[in-house]
Amino acid sequence: MRRLAARLVPAVGRREQGSASIEAAVVVPVVLLVLFMTIHAALWFYSRDVAMHAAQQGVDAARLDGASLGAGEIAARQYLSQVGGLTTYHIGISGGRQIRVTVTGAMPTIVPGLVVHISQSASGPREVFTGKQNG
Repeated sequence: MRRLAARLVPAVGRREQGSASIEAAVVVPVVLLVLFMTIHAALWFYSRDVAMHAAQQGVDAARLDGASLGAGEIAARQYLSQVGGLTTYHIGISGGRQIRVTVTGAMPTIVPGLVVHISQSASGPREVFTGKQNG
């Protein structure tokens, strides 16, 4: 009985040789794909956040009483140059009673040749000094 068991044990061990290599060949690419997708998602969220804050900075500067639309564009551009987060960007600003700033740009990616565009807008009413009213 022991001889039969001694012959079977090495045979079982020989059949499993190389299985770790096959498992690694399947698991490693999946793990790397999940890792790269997580990094890319984090970059996307960060770029959206940067664009939104730049647009809000532009609105905050342009909506002040007596401020021009150019002041809003300058504020948004300064924010983007300080923080980064977008490889290329364009700032669009419009207003009358309602100021609207739109920041569009391309986010940095870890995949060569991939371009992902981001666009965020913020708006707010222009502040107007009305003075003291008699009532």
